[in-house]
Amino acid sequence: MSIEENKTQVLTVKGVREALGIGYNQAYKLVKDGKIRSFRIGTTLKIPAWCLEEYIHNELSNGEIHNNLRSQNESLVKNKGQ
Repeated sequence: MSIEENKTQVLTVKGVREALGIGYNQAYKLVKDGKIRSFRIGTTLKIPAWCLEEYIHNELSNGEIHNNLRSQNESLVKNKGQ
């Protein structure tokens, strides 16, 4: 996908959920809390793809995604050893 195509692509909460591999409640909370910017058309939340990319970039810059993944991996290793 080109940068120009990505500027016009719009996702729903379901699309965000699928892209991030998270549940509906967590995806909706990210949007509701303003961590992922969105707008409404009628009752449907719409998320520009670039807003999702912005969220990912900010999380990577803050190190939160890396730290969360590391914690999850450590938990998996501990559970395998038990």
